[in-house]
Amino acid sequence: MFLSCAALQAVTWIDEGMVKRIRGVTFSARVSTHSPGYGISLVAETTSGCFVSADTAVSYAREDDVTEIDDEKKELLPPADTGEQIASVLLQEIEQGVVVDSRHQVCVVSALYYLFVSVDWIP
Repeated sequence: MFLSCAALQAVTWIDEGMVKRIRGVTFSARVSTHSPGYGISLVAETTSGCFVSADTAVSYAREDDVTEIDDEKKELLPPADTGEQIASVLLQEIEQGVVVDSRHQVCVVSALYYLFVSVDWIP
């Protein structure tokens, strides 16, 4: 594998902008051999083109992951409460005033690392 990077222009992205819209997707799933669950993903888009996100998923433990102490299934957090919690997380991310949310910062740093490092590797 050979990876090289051409000259890149520096980017200064310090204006996170104002939130112009928040969109969300909810989902539920039940696969025959797995436990039921549900989740929500929220994304805030700003006027400067930043996307800040927060998401979560809730499910029962799989049958083989339950110990003898956990014989009875615990109640799942109601979907409305889950929605309120993840909305609160998104608002905290927005309040921090960043251009990349905390969950995706490692992805950006990793991508930048690989862009600036030439990799010569042959399997």
